[in-house]
Amino acid sequence: MLHSPEQSYGLGDDDWSGIESFVDQHKCNSICRALDLPDVDSLWEEFGPDSDSSNLASVKIEVQIQETPENDGAHGDAE
Repeated sequence: MLHSPEQSYGLGDDDWSGIESFVDQHKCNSICRALDLPDVDSLWEEFGPDSDSSNLASVKIEVQIQETPENDGAHGDAE
């Protein structure tokens, strides 16, 4: 499911309430840590509807995954 502040992705896009629901329910796991992703709560504080940055059309986090001996293309373990 994809949510956007402007509800621009059509049916199923629950705008800020969908984003907030994700933030409330997400539990970071080994995949988040391996990708060195920022904590969703800190992103919510920085880019959520009550922040100074809430007028952004979208927030994009680019992640580049490099293959290593530990990550030989196999999918990571989900906790």
